[in-house]
Amino acid sequence: MRAVGAVIVDPACDAVVAAAHDLRCQSGHFLKHAVMLCVDLVARSQGGGIWKPQGSMEYLAISDVTGENTKTDSQPYLCTGYDLYVTQEPCIMCAMALVHSRIRCVFYGTSSPDGALGSHYKLHLQKNLNHHYEVFRGILSKDCEALLGT
Repeated sequence: MRAVGAVIVDPACDAVVAAAHDLRCQSGHFLKHAVMLCVDLVARSQGGGIWKPQGSMEYLAISDVTGENTKTDSQPYLCTGYDLYVTQEPCIMCAMALVHSRIRCVFYGTSSPDGALGSHYKLHLQKNLNHHYEVFRGILSKDCEALLGT
């Protein structure tokens, strides 16, 4: 298992919306990055999503994390206004998924050789994209590096 975890938070109400960890090795599915699973869980909470939950090992609904149901009738489009916290810098696929889902901010702990937000690319700074988000790196970097064994 890769020790990459991600959490999507609604900063307006300080609540966890989705939490997931990398499942590429366990599932044998190369798209099951922690970030992709989080975005998919948000989509599922809004009537979409593609992957069926397989218990807390895969990903958690907000009610599983907080014990509360915060669903409202006026939910934003996917991740509009939400923040993402992730142990490792997202790859290009995940970074583009965050553009398409309209994430507000990304906070990551440690860089990645194929990272798309600072190490290899700076996707969020591309002027021709129709959505941009802020990026902050180095959040709990020593802890994240220890988890990842880097």
